[in-house]
Amino acid sequence: MNKIKYLIFLFFSVFLFQVNAQTDTDDVYTKKIEQYILEQKNDSAKVFLSKVKDNSAYTTILENIINNSDLSISSYKVFIDSVTNSQSHQYGLISKFIDNTIRRPTSNVFNEDYFKIKFNQISVLRDDAKTISQSSKINEELEEYLQSLNQNKQEVIIANAYLDFHDIVLFLIQNKNEEAKALLDKNLSVAKKFNDKPLQIASLYYSCNYYMNVQNLQEYINTCESIIKLEEKLPQHTQYYRGTLMNTIDAYVYKGGYENEVDTLLLKLYSNPKTREDSYPFYAKYLKYLSLESERVNKIFNQFEVNNILEFGEKIKVLAKPKLNTNDYYYIYYDMGEALEKHGYLKEALKYQRDAVALNKQIYSEDLSKSLANFQTQQAVKEKELEIEFAE
Repeated sequence: MNKIKYLIFLFFSVFLFQVNAQTDTDDVYTKKIEQYILEQKNDSAKVFLSKVKDNSAYTTILENIINNSDLSISSYKVFIDSVTNSQSHQYGLISKFIDNTIRRPTSNVFNEDYFKIKFNQISVLRDDAKTISQSSKINEELEEYLQSLNQNKQEVIIANAYLDFHDIVLFLIQNKNEEAKALLDKNLSVAKKFNDKPLQIASLYYSCNYYMNVQNLQEYINTCESIIKLEEKLPQHTQYYRGTLMNTIDAYVYKGGYENEVDTLLLKLYSNPKTREDSYPFYAKYLKYLSLESERVNKIFNQFEVNNILEFGEKIKVLAKPKLNTNDYYYIYYDMGEALEKHGYLKEALKYQRDAVALNKQIYSEDLSKSLANFQTQQAVKEKELEIEFAE
């Protein structure tokens, strides 16, 4: 009987291993297919598509894009969201794909998928100083689209409010705080009128930037707390939830006296597999402000299965390495160095600080290499476009 149980266990173990291995392989192939689509190398994309065993709806979308089949904007949005969220692809290529593929709808009915694609494109391009002017141009084009629709429709009024966030961010960058505040108040009024919680959350999120500009830490904290309460009422969190959790933890730790709240929010980040890696630098920063003999620190060490702050630093370095990009990983070194220095581990702190400096230099070097690679890829795409143009 025991032998039969063992054989059954062995069978399912091997089966699950094979399933997981195939899933991992399909994920790798999918990333390659996405990249080739973005580079307009559809023949190469077809080769890897033939190797994918998973017959999911997303695989069908990839196949249709490769074969230049007619696709709805909503299907394109699934692809664009996937390549954007994966953070495995240069956004310049994604933006180029959007420009070449997504056409302004001719219907006089508001197309939410089209609006979201272009709105997200504006947001990402605006975050890079080199593409702010490009984001402003797309914002103007999206404004023209909205102006062609019935301005009395609720969805159009809400979309116009979202469009204002571009001007709000630019005002805040220029320290035109009162102009930004006026638009934020208007957007909050629209959100409350239509009981639109996502719009309310977005307005409050950018209000935090306003309070940072005017150096009102308590109002910044109050606003972050309001966002979290609203997020908890939604069936699915908005794109601002993760950032708000981290901003709130940062503000709590900086001000002090919010240890219980920090514990709760850190555990939320840590408990979610999608955000666990985000918690590591915040735990390191938190240790700087706590007594190493406290029960609170003891709980943190138990959670990470370490005995002291030195072991903790080594542990989170290993855990974070495959998960965080180099920009975020820098804060593991920086915050651990700060914490160790505060608690008298000067030799070890110096090592972390040197590693932080070395990584910072590497980041600048990688950014330059990526810029050159991006330029070369875009040149190749342009050459491909010319080939297609002459072939026609």
